Amino acid sequence: RHDWIEFEKMPQKVGAQINPFTYLGVTSNANSAHLTRLSDDWEKFYHAKRSSATRRRDRAKRRHMSEYGDIRFVNAVDADDARRTLEPLMEQKSWSLARKGIADIFAPPGHREFYLDLASNPKTRHLVHISRVEIGPVCAAANLGIVFGDCYYHVLASFVDTEIDHYGPGALHLRELMAHAI
Repeated sequence: RHDWIEFEKMPQKVGAQINPFTYLGVTSNANSAHLTRLSDDWEKFYHAKRSSATRRRDRAKRRHMSEYGDIRFVNAVDADDARRTLEPLMEQKSWSLARKGIADIFAPPGHREFYLDLASNPKTRHLVHISRVEIGPVCAAANLGIVFGDCYYHVLASFVDTEIDHYGPGALHLRELMAHAI
């Protein structure tokens, strides 16, 4: 149902084999992609990667966020829930890009529809992971990821632009995603 997919960031290898897309005549993306190997235990991983002072700050920020309501990490369970999560993600991301003077990636014809279809199409739904962090009634952060093999590709992420964002709902969501992936 799509005539074109543009891969902007490509790993050199997919599993043990060389990624065939890296042979194409392309240029490197100015932004770097990051990779981390996850362990089999979230607490051990988190303690190894973050100092006690950072973990203390994370807990303090979470306490501040909880003043706005219950904090919930929610995985979209079906196509309708995925689409309901993508709507605020796209709205938040569009607003964030506009604030920085960057063109809206969802504005060109078909772009919004592509992501919505990717998330709800039965042929691709098993590859897509969509989640959100809700704080009270607010979708404070949202994510669209692709799961392939033993890799999780963090494709789109957003967070709400309110007083809550001062406490890092996007960072909280990323920690919850890594814990989920483990």
